[in-house]
Amino acid sequence: MSEDFRTNQQSTTIIKRIVVRDIVVNPSDYLEMSDEDFLAYVDEIVFQDIPIIESQRPELLPIDLQADVHAKPDATSIAYRRWLKELGLSTGTL
Repeated sequence: MSEDFRTNQQSTTIIKRIVVRDIVVNPSDYLEMSDEDFLAYVDEIVFQDIPIIESQRPELLPIDLQADVHAKPDATSIAYRRWLKELGLSTGTL
């Protein structure tokens, strides 16, 4: 399933996702649900995140690592931003 959400007039976010049912944990919760109902349930959860994501500032990820205060859990983001800088980008968008 591929979805395209316009987040503002300057950027577009494309969300691609694969949804899998985990029937091992709680089979009774999902086995009686149709595929359409299950996807509607997943969509409800995903769509709850959109207002939060759209309210993030700055909208574009700055490449300058000194623009933010970092903590240990930021290691992946730091590596990503260094890689973008090596590519010659000025913000974290491709």
